[in-house]
Order: sequence, then C-alpha cells, then structure tokens
Amino acid sequence: MYRNLRNTFVILTDNMLIYSNGKKETSISYSDIIALKFPSIKYTGGWMKIIYGKKSIRLTVVLENIGDLIKELKEKLDSLGKSNIYKEKSLYNFYKTSSYSDFSWQRVYDNFFLIIITSIVNMVICFGVTILTPNMGTKFLIGLCGCLTILIGSVLSEIVLGIIFAKKSKTLRFSSNLVRDINSEKLIYKIIYPIIIFLQIIIMVFLILK
Repeated sequence: MYRNLRNTFVILTDNMLIYSNGKKETSISYSDIIALKFPSIKYTGGWMKIIYGKKSIRLTVVLENIGDLIKELKEKLDSLGKSNIYKEKSLYNFYKTSSYSDFSWQRVYDNFFLIIITSIVNMVICFGVTILTPNMGTKFLIGLCGCLTILIGSVLSEIVLGIIFAKKSKTLRFSSNLVRDINSEKLIYKIIYPIIIFLQIIIMVFLILK
C-alpha cells in the first residue's frame, strides 16, 4: 500500500488531468468529467471521486498537496462552465479536510526529528526511574508512560489544532487561501507538552509511592 501511495501522482495541465497510480497512467479531459463526489468525513479523511464517462478515479487526502490540487481543479472546471457537476459545500468541506491533512503532514516533517529525539530521551528517563521500584507491574506502567507520553501530546495537539482550524475556516470560501497558523501551533505545543509531561511526573510519583 505504501508503494502504491508513493507512486501515485496527479498533474493538472491546461486541458486535462493526468493521474497515475504507479502501474497505469490515465489522462482525463476536463470536458469529460461529469461529476465530483465526496464520500468523506470532515477532518478525519475520505476521498474525492472524479467520474468521467462510465469510469472514475479516487483521490484521497493522503495525496501530497491535495488541498492546492482541489482548488486548482475547481478553477479549471469553473472556467469551462462546469460548476454544476459538484456541490460547492461538499467540495469546500473536502478542500478544508485536504488542506488540514496537508498542514498535518507538514507539521510531521517539520518536527519529526525533534519528536523522535524527545521521545527517546523521555523513554530513557522513564526506564531509568523504574530502578526506584522493585514491582514489575509498576516498572511496566512507568515504561509505558515513557513510550506513550510524547505520542499522546502529539495527538492532543493535532486535535486542538484541528478544532482551531475548523473554526477559522468555517466562514471562509475558495476566495480565501487556507494557510498554516504557525504561531497558534507553537502556542499549542507550549501549552500541551508541559501539561502532559507534568501529568506523567505525577503518575510516576504516584506509582512509585503507592
């Protein structure tokens, strides 16, 4: 599946959409597209189904820069007078979902090594703390804290950032560009990670002293 995703790409030219899944390349004229469907759940994933003739292709939110592609495809179709082949609300909702997916992956790329290094340091510290207790069950729970704390912080940060993004983009439309709010990201990280680490310390102290 990873190989298929890695080899999948979409190119928009002046006259057609070119889609490849690594095995087969398909060229679809914009004039041949008869419908866009969106069987997706906002902010959690989904896909866009492009129907042309009796065939169709499916573009998922994991496709890199899918948000920009959606906006450009809409502009191409609108220029041909084909805005009637999609529901604008559904298209915009998928555009928001796709853009948030892009931003989320960008955060992973930007913070990958920091998260890995922080996770390793945290695990080493937690496993070091396990020498303070002879109880194997307590050792296991403290070790589990070390493995999961940073992951939980990352997940909670994404949830909060997703809520903020949803509120900010709710009243916008395609005329406005959806962009990352770097300042909000840094603020959320500064709030959530210290709280998570503090709770981890409280839990470890409780486990050792109980």
